[in-house]
Amino acid sequence: MRRPSLVLISLAAAAGACGRTDNVVGSLRGDPVSAGAAGAASGGRTSQSELAAAGGDEPTRGDGGASGEGAALSASGSASVGGAPGCVPDGNGEECIAPVCGDGVESSTESCDDGNNVNGDGCSAACSWEPLQGTPTAPPYGSAVAISGDTIVTGPFVFRLNGLVWALEAKLAAGAPGGIPDPFDDPSTSTFANAVAISGDTIAIGAQNDDEAAESAGAVHVFQRTGSTWVWQQKLLPTRPDGTHDGIASEHFGWQLAFSGDTLVVGAQSDDDQGASSGSVYVFRRGSAEFLPEAKLVATLPTGVPDGGQYFHFGTSVSLSENTLVVGSAGSFLGSVTNAAAYVFERSGSVWSARAKLLPTLPSGVSDATNGSLFGAAVAVAGDIIVVGDPESNASTGCAYVFERAGASWSARAKLQAPPFPIGAGRVASFGSAAAISTQGDLILIGSPSDSHPVGYFGGSGHVFKRDGANWLYDGALLAPVPSELVNPFNGSLGAYVAISDTEPLLGSESASYLFRPKNSAWDTRLVIRIVDP
Repeated sequence: MRRPSLVLISLAAAAGACGRTDNVVGSLRGDPVSAGAAGAASGGRTSQSELAAAGGDEPTRGDGGASGEGAALSASGSASVGGAPGCVPDGNGEECIAPVCGDGVESSTESCDDGNNVNGDGCSAACSWEPLQGTPTAPPYGSAVAISGDTIVTGPFVFRLNGLVWALEAKLAAGAPGGIPDPFDDPSTSTFANAVAISGDTIAIGAQNDDEAAESAGAVHVFQRTGSTWVWQQKLLPTRPDGTHDGIASEHFGWQLAFSGDTLVVGAQSDDDQGASSGSVYVFRRGSAEFLPEAKLVATLPTGVPDGGQYFHFGTSVSLSENTLVVGSAGSFLGSVTNAAAYVFERSGSVWSARAKLLPTLPSGVSDATNGSLFGAAVAVAGDIIVVGDPESNASTGCAYVFERAGASWSARAKLQAPPFPIGAGRVASFGSAAAISTQGDLILIGSPSDSHPVGYFGGSGHVFKRDGANWLYDGALLAPVPSELVNPFNGSLGAYVAISDTEPLLGSESASYLFRPKNSAWDTRLVIRIVDP
């Protein structure tokens, strides 16, 4: 299968004299509905999209929730911004002043307003996001994504925000000591950048099929930024705390990555310490000059008893928040029993201890396990909140579970599900394939890469949930409209990779990455990074 070899970076730009936010296309915002107490999300209704099909107000209902109104997506892929005022109060409540592009006040009809009518500064003279010039060449990589503050990583590319302008800062490549290319990185079979992670000025790039330790044992490359320059720093191989390399063939070290501060976690889902493909996780910690191995973890109960086994795939997913680590073990379907789970570890000093084994559980405490479950396919943690995805539950519609720590215990708090799309507007599938949670713990993003949509939209979605007290409210679906000219034969799977920075969700797909921002009680497409097939 031929892969893309160019990347086109563009900012979503809206047309119109006042910088219309038509680039809110494909972003649905549901009325706030609880996904907490009842254990599932209720149906929401779109508040910003135009209704194009007859019967667009079909009611939708989620498990345990109240019904709401639905809206069909416009076949043309257009969407209007609701609630756009024709004027804004003058501050005294007596007059209404029409919003003017360039006045420094972002109105509901503008994507941006930087106080001028000048092009070239990220916000155009028409108050719309400006596209970035250039088509950097790219190897055949997908769109694994990570974001931290003003920096985005998507595949091997690093982008940085300067003012309102997102610009390509670097293209990373597998290196070796002495500044030479990595001799074990074969471009024809490379998996460099199959996973990415960032912490401050440090980026880790996974290469799960690297052959240095053993055939397809895997590796991770570490890069450090000084100013605006990224330098290859180190190559990590499967290594025990005593420094012993223990990579095996097809271990896939680097399958998943998690970064927090000076700690890097690497998933190796096909390691064999507890049986074939039982899986393991390696923890590295930054020393004075480089990252050093701190621990190797396998599936373990809080009692210290080993809990892994053949094809458990411990390390399917990993997420780290300071001294709390969550590891997904999606397992495999064996007869009528599933071994899917998520394991929680905590660090004291340099010692990691198992604290909990999480299973599909409703807030009532009742088991929600189903045959064929892939619980643990995605995990995310921030502070005292953990999210675990299960894309195969509910006949492959999928769901996600929220757990919360109280003292030393973790308890189920919510079951998240996306409300069904309105009739004729597609279907939800594989919800829970990816998950992210904001650092503040108040926003959850769930990837649903197999969602289907009407003509005019790529396959796949991101679904947003917002915390409201003890409840999680459904806050809309993030979609990607098909551009007028396709630039890559590999399209779809939006939501296969997800990340969040504060209030801005970032979604990756087979051929592009999308950054969204909240706007007018909907989601505005802020940045699009397209992979181009020349």
